[in-house]
Amino acid sequence: MESSGGPGHFVAMSDANADVYIVAGFRQQSEGAWRWANAHPALRFYLPRLVRAKFVMAFALPEQHFRFTGPVTLTFSVNGHELDRARYENPGEQQYTHEVPLEFLKPDSINFVAIEPDKVAAPIPGEKLSFVLIRAGFTE
Repeated sequence: MESSGGPGHFVAMSDANADVYIVAGFRQQSEGAWRWANAHPALRFYLPRLVRAKFVMAFALPEQHFRFTGPVTLTFSVNGHELDRARYENPGEQQYTHEVPLEFLKPDSINFVAIEPDKVAAPIPGEKLSFVLIRAGFTE
């Protein structure tokens, strides 16, 4: 599916086609290698039939923003199934990795990932920001 211009199994926000992966909840444009997520970010990925799957995500909680939110808990869901809740106590770049039960996935199809933050901040009136996404996707 990736070669047809649709989503593949992994995306970096610096990729020219990053918008194809975004369902909702992100700023319109990347800030170079990353993109701000809003209150309800969601992504989509095309996955072939897999033997094992992990969802991985590199993101950041910028220090200035962290002063408003403090520690943040992210709830990860795959195709409507809650995968995990992870709490981040410190600002800076973060890595998330979690095994995904195969029964949560739709092989040879589009799969959706939602990342719900428990806190957002509005440093710009009307815009609720949660974290900065660098890259995300599935690995075996």
